[in-house]
Formats: sequence, structure tokens, C-alpha cells
Amino acid sequence: MERTMLLVEQYDRGWAVSFKGLPLVTKITKAEAIEVANEHAFDRYSCTGHPIGVFVRMECGDEVLVGQHG
Repeated sequence: MERTMLLVEQYDRGWAVSFKGLPLVTKITKAEAIEVANEHAFDRYSCTGHPIGVFVRMECGDEVLVGQHG
């Protein structure tokens, strides 16, 4: 089964969490955004049973996996 991904990336005023290109929340720090994204991913996996992960897009454009569920 294909894993769905949440993306955390830097934004004008902090760090944004998005799902399939749709913004979910913006936080001040990267750590806060990752925490919220992981909580959202866990909740989504618990409800749907579909694998989901969390990536952080770095300033250089690379995406780093920081969490996965399922």
C-alpha cells in the first residue's frame, strides 16, 4: 500500500504543515511543526489504517523522513 505523506516546510512566518498540497497548520518553530505533523499522522493512521509519513523539506530542497506510521 502506498504511504501518504505530510510535508513540513519553511514558510514566511514559521513552518507550515501540509497534506496533499493543502495547508493544515503553521507553527513558529520547526520542532513544533514536526510534532503537530506526527500527531496528525498518528491520528490519521489510527482512523484509516493507511500508512502515512512525515517529511521535512530542507532549505536545499531535499526532503527528509522524520516520522512514519503503519
